[in-house]
Amino acid sequence: MSLPSSPSHSHAGASARRGDDDAPARSAVARLVRPTDHGSGVHLVYVARDSLAARELAAFCAGHGIDVTWIASLPEALAAGALRTPDLLHVCDAGSTPEHVEALRALRVAHPQAFLVFETWRMSTASQVRLLDMGVDAVVATPCPVELLLAFARKVGRSKPSAVEPRPGRRFRIGETVVDLDARTAMRAGVLLRLTPRESQALDALAARAEQPVGRAELSQLLWQRYHPSSRSLDMLLVALRRKLEAQPSQPRHLVTVPGAGYSLRHVHFDV
Repeated sequence: MSLPSSPSHSHAGASARRGDDDAPARSAVARLVRPTDHGSGVHLVYVARDSLAARELAAFCAGHGIDVTWIASLPEALAAGALRTPDLLHVCDAGSTPEHVEALRALRVAHPQAFLVFETWRMSTASQVRLLDMGVDAVVATPCPVELLLAFARKVGRSKPSAVEPRPGRRFRIGETVVDLDARTAMRAGVLLRLTPRESQALDALAARAEQPVGRAELSQLLWQRYHPSSRSLDMLLVALRRKLEAQPSQPRHLVTVPGAGYSLRHVHFDV
């Protein structure tokens, strides 16, 4: 990450949480700067080994209303289930081995709503195409100019749903899963699962036309509005929803694909 230098930038870095530079390998997840006054600011998850660069980035981003969480590696990012849902995921060069690529793919599935940026020193065109095809939104060269990251953040900020609050009283049962859109939760087999804003909005739209198909283009337009995601973004979101709603996500009975027509929510009961 290429940062402009300034006295205020250095001073802000000094106020970040201490200890990461002393033991970067022990710091799996670190909230580097507390949320700013920009309540609806973008949440950036920065995956990189360099804790000093991460702390400097967090200090710089704080002045732009961006809340930064640093994670040292891809495996730690996948294990950090307690993280608040990221709006922007920035992964610094984690290698191109099959294991790293699979970890990146898993991160995409875990956070389908996030704008995913991969930063690397060098990469062939074929490798870039493969990453974009599997759901990465942007591949950038190291060092990534901070102005480019801020542009990504502005893009994400503009695309955040302006009306993701579910309609009041929307509580229903799908099979054995009870969905509460007000609380953004799904209770299945005694386990309480959190729904992201877009997952809640997708379920709200599908439940409003239960048993009827909702077109893919219509659903994408509703969820992303002016921002046009990669063709895989909706697929990733539905994969994540099926994991929360279905007993057998690979053989869904409730959130089903209707060939040529879109998606349908079936066996919905509003008597809960």
